[in-house]
Amino acid sequence: MLQQSQFSLEDCYAHWLKAALQDRDEQNLRPTARDPYLQEVVETAMEKWLYPCSSLLDIGCGDGLSTLRFAKGVRQAVGVDFVPRYVEKAKAHQAQAGVANADFLKGNVLDLSPIRQRFGTFDRVTTIRCLINLNSWDNQARGLREIAACVKPGGYYLTSEGWRGGLARSEPPPGQGDFSAHPGRRIQLDDFPGRLRSRSAPIF
Repeated sequence: MLQQSQFSLEDCYAHWLKAALQDRDEQNLRPTARDPYLQEVVETAMEKWLYPCSSLLDIGCGDGLSTLRFAKGVRQAVGVDFVPRYVEKAKAHQAQAGVANADFLKGNVLDLSPIRQRFGTFDRVTTIRCLINLNSWDNQARGLREIAACVKPGGYYLTSEGWRGGLARSEPPPGQGDFSAHPGRRIQLDDFPGRLRSRSAPIF
């Protein structure tokens, strides 16, 4: 479980600012999706929970390619990232793809109130390898509360931390919620408010 990481939020931001300067790293992989096979599995799994009349919020959207893929299956898609360069890249990819039903904005999972003020709540909210960038359970819990506030009643939060180690880093301390680190199971976030509290949330 993650009590407090050695890296700070500032360290994380600096890392992604640098990563955003290049489309591919030294191994010719996308910095935001360094395992393309795993990325395909995750996106395919999440697509099954989308439907044409739904609205989608993709938090930590990076270069926007996942958001644009999801946009094909929903009425409206919104991607947010805390790195301005990634928001710019996402908009460029949107223009290239000619996708009209997507918006990309700068946003922070620790405070999504500006997104809610502009768009309201969403039928589906997704994060892929977002929570592992938060350096303590307190910040992860804060992020989850912000996410919960973005989900419509009856909606779903779909998340993937990408690998078992990453999932383990997102477990709460004992007695602070059952945030299971077992892929394929459902997690019950009983200590979170509103739209996640009464439901199980799919985790991949």
